This record gives sequence, structure tokens and C-alpha cells, in this order.
Amino acid sequence: MQMSRQFKQREQSHPLLEKFFKDAATLSLLAKMPFLECDKNDHIYTIDDPADKVYFLLDGAVKLSISGEGGRELTKTIINPGLFFGELALVENEVRRDTATALEPCVIIPFSREKFLSMVLKNPGFGTSVLMGSTDKISRMEKKLESLLFLDTKSRIIAYLIELVESRGERIGYEWVVRNIATHQDIANLTATSRQSVTTALNDLRDAGIITFDRRRLLVRNLDKLRKMVEF
Repeated sequence: MQMSRQFKQREQSHPLLEKFFKDAATLSLLAKMPFLECDKNDHIYTIDDPADKVYFLLDGAVKLSISGEGGRELTKTIINPGLFFGELALVENEVRRDTATALEPCVIIPFSREKFLSMVLKNPGFGTSVLMGSTDKISRMEKKLESLLFLDTKSRIIAYLIELVESRGERIGYEWVVRNIATHQDIANLTATSRQSVTTALNDLRDAGIITFDRRRLLVRNLDKLRKMVEF
């Protein structure tokens, strides 16, 4: 398992923390904890590693994936800043059931099981943040399940783009931009489609003037029109 170096410029951590934690006591505690940096494609943990830490993502994006039939990678979800992952560590003597991989450079706070539980019990602000983050993850997983059950291939890809904008998008006038987007293969793994299907769907949306994209960013010109394409 590749693990990152300690976050060197600690002064940069405070703006990152303040984006997600408003409680002064929580900020004070977290600012004293070690920060880790991961480079793109680093593994934070892999399947069958000991589940001994819970992680909070401050910056970047992390992919949780498993291996499917024939060794094909299946992406369970993408973790965005402000969310916890690796909660299986809260169950004693467990091992990892998925692999966590940095999709881009990341800044992460690792918690031992004991430290995490202690902070939840002793700090209401931290506990509230944990609950809100867990609720958000459950909601997103439910939406993904509904997408797999009720939507065709192209609609699943469009539904992913909408979720991406809602979770990571930056509004610019009437348009939305998402930076550091996943590869076409990652989107295919996440939506249970093929890379060719993703490429075709994105090109169709670009030809219709709804989106533009390159390797670094996605620009959605008409989010309302995109949403209407997957109503069910």
C-alpha cells in the first residue's frame, strides 16, 4: 500500500478545515492532528488490508472500488471533500472489503478507531459532522441503486454528471464547471457501463450544446435540460 507524506504546510490546513467544521472545539482538535497527502493513483488502502483507520477527505477525490467478474474493476462510489470513508474500521478485527484510490492529489485526516470514537463521544460538533456526512453517503448510494435499476445506459451516465455537478460543481453565471473530472473509464466503472458508451454519451451531449469537456474539466451549459433527460 502506498501511503503519502505528512502534510507539510500546516497553515494551509485551517482554510480546508473551516470549509467543513464550524465548531471551534472541533477545529482546535483537528488542527493538531497529522495530515496526509496522497498523489494521484496512490492507494490509501486495498482489499484485505487491516481496517484500522477512518479517514476524512479535506481536498481531492477518492475512488472506492472492488474487483468484479473477470477482474473487471467496479467503482462503488467517489468520495468528495467533506466526507468520511473507511468506516469499517469501527468494527473490530475487520479487513478492507474495497480499495480506496486517490483520483487526484488529496489531503486526508486519518483517525484511529479509538481516536474517532473518542471525538464523536466528547465533541458534539464533530459527531454532528459525522452524522451529516454518513447521511449524505447513504443518500448518494440510494440514488446510484435507483439509477442502476431504472435507467438505461445513457441515462445512468447523465445521472452521474448531474450528481457530479451537485456535489462538486462551481457555478459560473448560468453554467456549472467541475474541475479534475474522472476518466471515461472511471465513469464507466461507476455507472456499470463501458468506456465506449461514456465517450458516445458525452459526445452526444456536447454536440447538443448541453456540455463541453476536456481532460481537466466539465462545463455544463444547461443543468435543467440535463435533469429533464433522466426524470423517472
